[in-house]
Amino acid sequence: MNRNVRIWDLVLIIALVALCTVPLWFPSSEGAYATVSVDGAIVTRLPLSEDTSFRLEDGTLLVVRDGTIWVEESQCPDGLCHEMGRISREGQTILCLPNRISIVISGEVDAYVG
Repeated sequence: MNRNVRIWDLVLIIALVALCTVPLWFPSSEGAYATVSVDGAIVTRLPLSEDTSFRLEDGTLLVVRDGTIWVEESQCPDGLCHEMGRISREGQTILCLPNRISIVISGEVDAYVG
């Protein structure tokens, strides 16, 4: 009987862990936006639900497609912002230190600057 209790405990723990990770299986970019800042000042907020591109004053090209955003072109010498790839989940960030650019994914926004 002790053995049955342990098995059902294990089944319950696995079921709870699986249930808690469901949002990770189906990430939603609906309502999410990317806040683009240069030198600490917000330049624009781009909704991830709309495919678009945005060129910053220094020539950096940002692309939003299929709920993700990435740096397509940049003038920085090290190119690390390219290597960071596409981001789509809240809290993810792309940084370009030479150009002082940060792109942060956030949840819903009441109004957006564009």
